[in-house]
Amino acid sequence: ADRVLARGGRPFHPADAWGRLIPLALLSGAALYLAGFVQSGFWRLVFVFVAASFVTGFLVQLRRGRGRTDERGRVDPGGPEAVAAFFMPWIGWVYIAMSSTILPQLAGERSGSLVFPAIGLASLALLIASIQFGRRSARAIARGELSEVVSEGRLRYPRTFLRHLSRRVFGLDLPREEVRALREVHLKAQRGMVGILGPNGAGKTTLLRLLAGILDPTGGKIFLGEIPLQKLRKHLARWLGYLPQDFGLPKAMSAREYLDYFALLYEIGTKDERRERVDRLLDEVGLGERGDEKIGGYSGGMRQRVAIARTLLRLPPVIIVDEPTVGLDPRERIRFRNLLSRLAEGRIVLFSTHVVEDVAVACERVIVMAEGRVVYDGLPGELADQAAGHSWQYHAEAGELPELGGDTLITDQVPEADGSLRVRILSAVKPHEDAVSTAPTLEDGYLVLVANHNGGLAR
Repeated sequence: ADRVLARGGRPFHPADAWGRLIPLALLSGAALYLAGFVQSGFWRLVFVFVAASFVTGFLVQLRRGRGRTDERGRVDPGGPEAVAAFFMPWIGWVYIAMSSTILPQLAGERSGSLVFPAIGLASLALLIASIQFGRRSARAIARGELSEVVSEGRLRYPRTFLRHLSRRVFGLDLPREEVRALREVHLKAQRGMVGILGPNGAGKTTLLRLLAGILDPTGGKIFLGEIPLQKLRKHLARWLGYLPQDFGLPKAMSAREYLDYFALLYEIGTKDERRERVDRLLDEVGLGERGDEKIGGYSGGMRQRVAIARTLLRLPPVIIVDEPTVGLDPRERIRFRNLLSRLAEGRIVLFSTHVVEDVAVACERVIVMAEGRVVYDGLPGELADQAAGHSWQYHAEAGELPELGGDTLITDQVPEADGSLRVRILSAVKPHEDAVSTAPTLEDGYLVLVANHNGGLAR
């Protein structure tokens, strides 16, 4: 449909739907006739719901014929047809209940307990409700009205599972928008700390999950050393430690108990060897004196350090950390950055962030991503050079900030003692007659790279 529209064509015409109404009406009538003719309860059930599906299809085509669709021919939600389609399976349920249980019981043609028929009808009603709920969720996800992943709130993991299930089971016929999370990414990491910088949605998490072996690439290859990652899948956890954005920690356990439990799962040596490694890791992450306290009483930064200690239990040569400083206060952020810097001695540490300060202070190399592509790969100190000739500053009276063009970006507004504002601007040309050129910062270089990739500041 998209290709037809791109060429100026019309992928759907309401007249196409009218031609399908008569066949669907005939099929619906045939299924209803068979449902009333057969004596078997099973086949009656089958034909009733086959008829209900044909009637639902008839209603969908009727709505398409009335022109209640988008330009691709997808039916708009709502309308009397949608209401009737919702009740179709319930009408079938009532018919089954009346014909198989209620009417025979009233006519004295049925004897025995009604427990099993009642259980069967209740199970059928539950199945109908589940299918309708799943279908409704799948449609909402396909339209973008509902996220497939529940990121917060109670029971978010079961709810996420149910939404995944609804999308895959009840949304097979619904359109899926292909998302290219990464494109033409080529990089090689050796030792040291590598920061992956980019805005939300740039592809940072997808890249790290690919490197950690959680996702399989649809194209290209990943190597650890000179061995394809796919061949190391069963043993990858011994060589690579991965700390995702959302890591669950049991609040009722102490850090020492938690790490000892995972050391046992990882089959790390004897009991004494596990205890020695856990004690050493707790000291290394700065929790040696508080290792016996419950995790529930830790701050966010302390929980991050417990999680990083867990990734170090197997002493992996590669550590991957996804946005580790999100939600941390400045002191904890500095402490965690310093911890990662120490861990990078003799290892590869990859960590993603959208905070420029994190890579400026801690990283030996920075990779900037935008819309799934690597737009910069080099030294942090040279990142500012990307904004050469784009950084401007001028003073404006309070409340009198002039309108600037669409290719400019205000990065800072600092109040001065005299009541004026010191305004910092990124622009490819002089944005104001009183603006003066200034030395660019690392943040300026990052913002210019991202904006230029989106067709913003470059001239």
